[in-house]
Amino acid sequence: MRKKNFLRGMILPVLLFAASSVSAQFKPIALDTIYIHPWIENRPDGHEPANLMGGHIHDHGVWMLSFRFSTMNMNGNLNGVHDISNDGIFQMYMNAPQSMRMQMYMLGVMYGVNNNITLMTMFNFMHHRMSAISKNGEIFETTVSGFGDIIPSVVLKVAEWPGHKLLVNTGMRIPLGKIDYTAMMMSGNKQQMPYIMQCGSGTFDAFAKWTYVVQKVHFSYGSQLYGLFRTGSNKQGYRLGNTYSLTSWGAYKINNALSFSTRLEGVSKGFIKGRDKDLNIMMSPSSNYINSGGLFAYVLPGLNILIQKGKLKRNRFDIECSLPLYQKPNGIQMKQQSILYFTWQWQQ
Repeated sequence: MRKKNFLRGMILPVLLFAASSVSAQFKPIALDTIYIHPWIENRPDGHEPANLMGGHIHDHGVWMLSFRFSTMNMNGNLNGVHDISNDGIFQMYMNAPQSMRMQMYMLGVMYGVNNNITLMTMFNFMHHRMSAISKNGEIFETTVSGFGDIIPSVVLKVAEWPGHKLLVNTGMRIPLGKIDYTAMMMSGNKQQMPYIMQCGSGTFDAFAKWTYVVQKVHFSYGSQLYGLFRTGSNKQGYRLGNTYSLTSWGAYKINNALSFSTRLEGVSKGFIKGRDKDLNIMMSPSSNYINSGGLFAYVLPGLNILIQKGKLKRNRFDIECSLPLYQKPNGIQMKQQSILYFTWQWQQ
């Protein structure tokens, strides 16, 4: 089954590479030539939108620092595509989640080894807060804070022609984040926190991203295909499911400092394999491994600002807001409300 999932996850990247390699042999059609120019990075839509990574590359010797902040808000619960009440949850579990906020702070470093290869490493810190209600009506809250997994990777320029780029970003997630956080419960005993409250995966995970971007005089657009492949099992006896996503966006350049973007994204997340040996699956839906993964779709409007002059020259600020269009979680999971992404970048 693991081999089958791996092969399935690699089919689309291979097909995309083959199609892009063939298309790279042909010049753009004559009708489009008046809009084509060498790629310009120094414009507000010269990079991918705020929550995407691996969609641009740096010249030889160029450094870039970045800081990213995201906050996800969840409220209420879904059973598949349908809402489920607290009473419905209490028929199977002792507690019902009410709301949750997941925040992530990420520091990134990029360096251009040459004009075709850029190295990138991401470090992140996470803060999770969940409120729940018990069968007897008592409301309680748990919080977890800690470092997440380290993410080293390399961005390769596979093909380029005027106004077009095809990039691949591949790397791994090194399991620095803890997966055995506990919290004091109303009973006075410490209990293991559910999967969604942990800060890491506990496994070495590989990923690959294929990004195709096009830049015109007043607008740009692109697509990114992403696959995250979990390996082995962690010390708690489980591994998270593989994740696949496909996103496409368009951005319109208002002037040399400002652009607006809109992005659509579809995400598929697999079931958790195995189970956490220290979790009571009857405690709440989030403690049961069968309530994991699903299909999701989002729309993400965004704003991109590039400072061209003064003391803040070469500073870039991007913001995106993710709004769910479709949610079909496997089993009972919390309902996503919104995700806000903010990115700051400084390039040497």
